[in-house]
Amino acid sequence: SRVLVNFPDVGLKESWEPAQLRELFQHKPRDRKIEVDHEYLEHIKEFIQSDRYNIGTASVICFLYLYSVIMERTDVVPMEITVESEIPLGAGLGSSAALSVCLASGLMGVLHQVQGAAEDIFNNLQE
Repeated sequence: SRVLVNFPDVGLKESWEPAQLRELFQHKPRDRKIEVDHEYLEHIKEFIQSDRYNIGTASVICFLYLYSVIMERTDVVPMEITVESEIPLGAGLGSSAALSVCLASGLMGVLHQVQGAAEDIFNNLQE
């Protein structure tokens, strides 16, 4: 059982064992701040061991940061996340923001299910 992210638009597929992520998440800041913790971002960058910074690397960093913050009240939950988009990447149309919102929403849904909430948050979405 692993946590797998698949971003085919940027040709990236990565996965980690739960134990690897638990080790990384030990570096997560304990105090709940509104702004991004840059020291923790550096730990994530070291963890993924990427020698270059590109849109794929940024996507993985975004996922790991959001996963660790949103899923903090539960153990590492094995899952496979695939994100594809029709928004042109790098065109200034908000693809990074769209990715962040989609990942956060999906992770909140998983957390809701793991915690055994009586209501499935995805069943109440309005079109």
